[in-house]
Amino acid sequence: MPRPMATSSHHHLLPELLESLDLPQEFKKYENATPQQQEALQSWTQKAPSRLNDLKLALQGRYEDIDIEALGKVVAKVSPFAYDVASLCGDDGHAAYEEERNVLGNETPWITPSSKASAQEILLSLDTPRKGALVKHVLEHIVKPIFRASNPHPHINPATGRSLPPSKVGRPPQQGGVSSITQDFFESEGQIWKNTIGLGAIVYWCIDNIEPGTYMDVWHLIVPPVMTFLDDYQPRYKLWGLLVAQRMLRDVSPNLLKTTGIHGLLKSSFRKILAHQDSPLSPTILRLSISQSLSLTLLTTSEGSKDRFDNLTELLGEGIIDNIWTYTFDKPEAIRATLDALPELIQALDIGCTRFLQSLLPQLLHPLTLPSNQGPIPGRPSLDLLQLQLQNSALRALIPLMRVCAPRIHGWRLTILDALVRCWVTMVSDPSDGSTTASPYQFEVPANQGDSDDEDEGDVREALKPTGYLENVDVEGLRPLNPSSIEDNQRCLTALLQTAAYGLVQLCPSLAIVEYPQLSKLDPKSLGELLPKLKAQAP
Repeated sequence: MPRPMATSSHHHLLPELLESLDLPQEFKKYENATPQQQEALQSWTQKAPSRLNDLKLALQGRYEDIDIEALGKVVAKVSPFAYDVASLCGDDGHAAYEEERNVLGNETPWITPSSKASAQEILLSLDTPRKGALVKHVLEHIVKPIFRASNPHPHINPATGRSLPPSKVGRPPQQGGVSSITQDFFESEGQIWKNTIGLGAIVYWCIDNIEPGTYMDVWHLIVPPVMTFLDDYQPRYKLWGLLVAQRMLRDVSPNLLKTTGIHGLLKSSFRKILAHQDSPLSPTILRLSISQSLSLTLLTTSEGSKDRFDNLTELLGEGIIDNIWTYTFDKPEAIRATLDALPELIQALDIGCTRFLQSLLPQLLHPLTLPSNQGPIPGRPSLDLLQLQLQNSALRALIPLMRVCAPRIHGWRLTILDALVRCWVTMVSDPSDGSTTASPYQFEVPANQGDSDDEDEGDVREALKPTGYLENVDVEGLRPLNPSSIEDNQRCLTALLQTAAYGLVQLCPSLAIVEYPQLSKLDPKSLGELLPKLKAQAP
């Protein structure tokens, strides 16, 4: 049956349709554009969905008839509309906060919901037997020439995708040395690749569509752009590098990373990114850098090995505690980002976290006690959204930390309990309306083993053994449905505080004999709802 003539005419207009999707160069400086320029860019953005729809009609039913070169151009023009950083940043399981979404949205202002939907539909139609060849074509004939026109990455062999040994990186002193090579890499005339708007999305499409078993064939085409993005000095390109690396680490073979030496370059790049703390993109970049450092370590080291332990302790001790927390005490959004990335790292390091307890616990407990020490921030609501978010993030890290460091928690039990109670009284409990919900947990108090008032000598509470820890409780599930809603965050905070109080008494049953009953007696209505119900254990 002959194909419709309308579609055929669309097909003949393919070059013109693709040209109409060229992103205006003014998008590179969208945030600094004049009102007239922004108006023109918005007008262009509004026309993009219909142009993409015309392209979809031109391609409909004809993918097998169109040569690889033309399909490669389709990928290059359409990908920038299909991948927005705000959505990709949610792929790590963390819903972006509203202010983060707004910042990330400014990175791809040409994307609208309708243009994104049309672009994704077009790219999905490319899932044909020729997709593998198409990916290689885009990498070799579109992406590679763009980067070849720029100065090469100083630590990579572009022909093999391997890291260069130190002996081949340096120059003789009279030619400038290593620092000169690095400077050349960052010179504006050596960064022509930045003139291609949406290049990060094109590279992401390639990584997203590589068959896991074929990485070796295109490794030399993947590594240079990925590392160039990661090691650029501008945060927006580092962000794309992190997103592309995140997607790559899901499928790439650990053996390929290690034999080519790229795992070492990735590790170094991820750690250097932790120093970028002053950009509006910093919270997102810090969280992704920590999570990708962890993913890389788990992928390239064996469980229980010294290498894994050393890498994880270096990430936590030097990367987060020394390099981030030391310098971001006045940047709560950056602190929140590190707290959001902590639970997975704590789980991986396990009992090894005990060496950092004296740094971790004060940092995690500080957001809980801050309101009661300083009161509401002047000029802001009594329930501050950012403070609520910080407290929820801190508790989601504190709860697994107590589990992995169970043998050491007894010595910190009163400090932790004090923070939980202060946070509950300040942020949750409201005696005027009685709106809080009683704790859903119940704890069986160990049978009386004698006088427990003397903690210093023969304290029987010290001998009480933990009774388990939050079995059948999904702590990660205790997240607000809307991270930017005060009400959702407060409900989440209530549940997390009750869960932490229950977990604490499980690890330190002695609390159920003295402290918890005393607190319940002090304020039965308020504190009684924070603490689990105490039930006497049958003798």
